[in-house]
Amino acid sequence: MTLRDNFRPGRLSPSDGRPSAAPLRVRATIVIDIEADDPVALERATNEIVVQHQILSRSLPRAELAFRKRKPRTRPRAVAPVRIAPYVDD
Repeated sequence: MTLRDNFRPGRLSPSDGRPSAAPLRVRATIVIDIEADDPVALERATNEIVVQHQILSRSLPRAELAFRKRKPRTRPRAVAPVRIAPYVDD
């Protein structure tokens, strides 16, 4: 079963077989970290993202785009935790 299967419009409520009255809501987030050597390269990269957002907005008019400046790291990123064993549902 995919995410799309879980969020079909008019899906029946599991408890009584009637359509669910409460709307189902999901927020999809895309994160793109941009590193540029100079302001021109940064502007070129952000302009490309704006163009792609405009294309996406044609089919999803409520799509939002926001840019934030990030501070450079003062120390290296922490290492990922060790994975002991994959999760298995009983």
